[in-house]
Formats: sequence, structure tokens, C-alpha cells
Amino acid sequence: MENYQSRFLKMATASVIGISIFAAIVVVPVKNHPNYVYAKTTYTYKVLNGKLVDAKRKKIIKGYAVYSKKLYYNGILKKGYAVYSNKLYNNGSLKKGYTVYSNKLYNNGILKKGYAVYSKKLYYNGSLKKGYTVYKNKLYYNGSLKSGYETYNSILYSNGILFTGTYKSVYYKSGVKFTGRIGDKKYKNGVIVETANSKIRSISNQSGSIFTNITVTTSADVYKVKLGSEEMHYIGNYTFTYGLANVKTGTILSVYAYDENNKLLQTMKYTVD
Repeated sequence: MENYQSRFLKMATASVIGISIFAAIVVVPVKNHPNYVYAKTTYTYKVLNGKLVDAKRKKIIKGYAVYSKKLYYNGILKKGYAVYSNKLYNNGSLKKGYTVYSNKLYNNGILKKGYAVYSKKLYYNGSLKKGYTVYKNKLYYNGSLKSGYETYNSILYSNGILFTGTYKSVYYKSGVKFTGRIGDKKYKNGVIVETANSKIRSISNQSGSIFTNITVTTSADVYKVKLGSEEMHYIGNYTFTYGLANVKTGTILSVYAYDENNKLLQTMKYTVD
């Protein structure tokens, strides 16, 4: 009796184990499961009577397909423009040269890599470059040359081009406030600080921890000089000085030169450095 029960229990246990093993190795494919594998039909392409067909089944290939570098749609060469697998085709062939299609820049059918200017537009990896960008010394905004005057990274541009000339009483050369001499004029940060034939010949400053001393030299016919509304001190040799407290670098001062009849002879702007 015990032997029979023992054998029965062993057989029942083996059956349960067998059922468990069988259940464990059965895999039911679920379409939305991440490990689901889609069956892929393979075709042997062939062009027959101007149409792309499956050589084995003799049936027209449906949808898009590329064969011998040609793009077909439902067996027929695709007419007009079409983008397939990130490539631009025109009438079934890769589009030659540069082309903008759907706001994307392609070169020989492939999205242009890196920076490129086409029709005065700046692209990056085939798309219009967003925001401000300086490329080859030109300023672009959202892919177009920035219109009007614009200062970007302390450089002045005019319609996207480095500006040379006077803007708001400051002289720029290639977008930078000019320091140096042009003719009889000496510039400092774009402002004239010395002119050989002017009433105000030069302006300079010497800055300390608290006070900044301003020095102005003039022609012989200048009787009085004002710094803003304050009259400067004459120290001889056509030189005037004045001390200012807590003046920051970049402060713009106005200098006025008068003759002995209190007639204004010249006004000049100066930027403290």
C-alpha cells in the first residue's frame, strides 16, 4: 500500500513538474510587447514593363521602395519631390545640387551637414539655425542676416555685416570701437580725444581708488572749459583739470570749451577708461 502511494505521488509530482516546464518554455508573441518580432517579407526586385515588381511573385511592389538608386511608389517612379529615408528625390532620382525643401537644405539629396549658407540663409545640419549666430564674421538671427544695427558680444553689426563708421557719436571699425589715429584725429574707444586743429586738443583721465582726474588740453583761444556743468581748473600751458569721485569705467562725459566772451567753441564726448 505504501509502495503504491509512493509511486503515485512520484508520478503526480513528475506530471506537475512536466506541466510547469512546458508552460515555462511556451512563448506567446504579443504585438505590443517590447520583444515582439515582426515578420519581414523579402522581395527580389525587378523592373518589368517600367514597373517595379517582385520577381518571384510577379506582383507590383506596394508603397515606397528604392531600387537601383531610384525611388518607386506602388511600382511606379515617384513623380515630383519626395523625402524617403531622410533623402530627397525628384522624379524618382536623388536631387542634384543644393535644394531647399520643406525648410530643409539638401545637397545631392542628403541633408547638408554642419553650417552652410544658401540663398543668404544660414543652415545647420539641414535646418535653419535658430537664435543668434556669428558665422564667417556675419551675424544671423534665426537663419537670416540680422537687420538694422545690432550689438552682439560687444561687436556692432549693420544688417548682419561688421560696421565701420559713426554710430551714436562713436566711431567703429569692423564692428569695434576704434582706438588709434585717423588723420589729425585721435580716437579712444570710438571717441575723439585729440584733434590737431580743434579747440579741444586732447582729453585723458587718471583713475585712483576713489577719485578720477580728468585732463583737457586746448588751443590758445580757449578761455574756459567745463566738465558737464562744473568749470575745470586751469593749471597753465592751455591745460585744464578736474577731479571726480566714484566715476565708473565707461562713464561718458561732456566737455565744453568757451572763449573769453563765454561763447561756446566746441563740445566733445569722452569715455572714462
